[in-house]
Amino acid sequence: GKYTQVITYRGHSNERIDISFKYSAAFTKTISIRGRP
Repeated sequence: GKYTQVITYRGHSNERIDISFKYSAAFTKTISIRGRP
């Protein structure tokens, strides 16, 4: 369910993503593309 929270934070702010993908190791690569340019 951690990956679900990442999606939620993604809609709020990029700073939230930075915190979120630290919890989600598998989604780190995916969030890197969306969270970082």
